[in-house]
Amino acid sequence: MKKWILLTLIPTFLVIFFAYRMFTPQRVDYFLLEPRDLRESLVSAGRVQFSQDIEMAFQVPGVIKTISVKEGQKVAPGDLLMTLDDALEQIQVALARADVTLAEVHLQKLVTNERKLAQEEYRRAEINRRSAFEQYQKAQLLFERGSISEEDFKNAQINFENALSLETSALLRLLNIEENGPGFLEAQAQIERAKLQLSQVETNLRKKSLFAPANGVVVSLKKNPGEFVQAGEVVLVLGENPFRVVTKLDEREYRKVWVGMKALVSEQAQTTREILPASIVAVAPQVDPNQGTVEVTLAFDEKVDIKPNAAVNVEIIVREEKDVLLFPKRYLTFQGSQPVVWIENSGQAHAIPLTKVAYFGEWVRTEELPPGVKLLNPRNLREGRRVTLEERMEN
Repeated sequence: MKKWILLTLIPTFLVIFFAYRMFTPQRVDYFLLEPRDLRESLVSAGRVQFSQDIEMAFQVPGVIKTISVKEGQKVAPGDLLMTLDDALEQIQVALARADVTLAEVHLQKLVTNERKLAQEEYRRAEINRRSAFEQYQKAQLLFERGSISEEDFKNAQINFENALSLETSALLRLLNIEENGPGFLEAQAQIERAKLQLSQVETNLRKKSLFAPANGVVVSLKKNPGEFVQAGEVVLVLGENPFRVVTKLDEREYRKVWVGMKALVSEQAQTTREILPASIVAVAPQVDPNQGTVEVTLAFDEKVDIKPNAAVNVEIIVREEKDVLLFPKRYLTFQGSQPVVWIENSGQAHAIPLTKVAYFGEWVRTEELPPGVKLLNPRNLREGRRVTLEERMEN
């Protein structure tokens, strides 16, 4: 009797337990998607050195095209000092921009024109297949009754098989250019590759111009227009800036920096960590083979009260944008290869697929979600699960 009662209670308990799990809302933390400032940077340690002069050099070799200053002239941060011949780089930038435009036009054409044509082609192929199938069924029935010849029956069968093949081909073409189809994703990837190439050639173009990194006076000009200079060769000397910062970057980051880039410097020993703006004035043309690093020299943008040989933290700003929609990477999950985020709607969890995401360290950038949406922590969530929002997370 006890055994029978126990066997009855166990299923009842399991039903109650799963019903409780099913109908009791899951408490989840969330992240509020809001516009934020995006800063991509390289962080390293460095030392302050005393130097009355700043020796300016190009990162790349070339022929001097223009000199925009004279000896004794005062300059401010950002003033153009010299340029190298950049005809090739200008052409490369123009071609790269054209490639980006063509890739974007191709994707737009695929979405607005080719997709509609493929949908119409598939619709017609489907109608034709249905009609051919009906004719095939009728022919099969008539053939069994002896009302038509075997040849007529086989012709109807062949017509149906051809119509089915055409429908399959039309469906494959449609799926290829639908959202997340191979053709659509390849078109998106082509845009990203073109933009990456554009970014690279624009960087090469910027390296052909030399800008004043800080307030100063042109002490001497070492070269004249038309002369060829090597990478790292001193072409101009600026004075009246008593301090500079020397840091070393991993050689893998070498292509990300160039003369004129902005940076933020703070003393390691200072408790308040005052942030001092600076700019890159020189990038060593060679890699240190023993350490696998590249030496980068910076000058402060304004006069500072700092001790020589002080240890500092250096943050070189590679990229900076305002009001970008970012969220922590842990709020992104995958269903197969499809990236998705979870939101709450009417007290239930729902997965929202994303077609395009970009990663910046531990953050993800998206342009597909509206500001103010609450992204749920995806742990243990399933479609339609009842949820209760708990704590708002900041990062």
